Amino acid sequence: MSLSFFLVFILSSLFFPSLSLSIVYLMAVPYPITCVTRGADLMDDAVVVLCPPDCTQWRVSVFGTGIYASVSSVCGAAVHR
Repeated sequence: MSLSFFLVFILSSLFFPSLSLSIVYLMAVPYPITCVTRGADLMDDAVVVLCPPDCTQWRVSVFGTGIYASVSSVCGAAVHR
């Protein structure tokens, strides 16, 4: 599973549970974000994002498990265990 697919799943399923995953998202060019970008900071309902490779080194806020609050770091939610 690619990182882009995983992040699309996070955004479309966890921050916006009413959206369904579409093949269109898999073909989209990723929008680069920072480690502290929150779901609430994104203007589109669904977007493919690209997290920096060092986000696991940051202390970011993540609220939830499985379904995350929009104030959570998108990249933090993507690697949350």
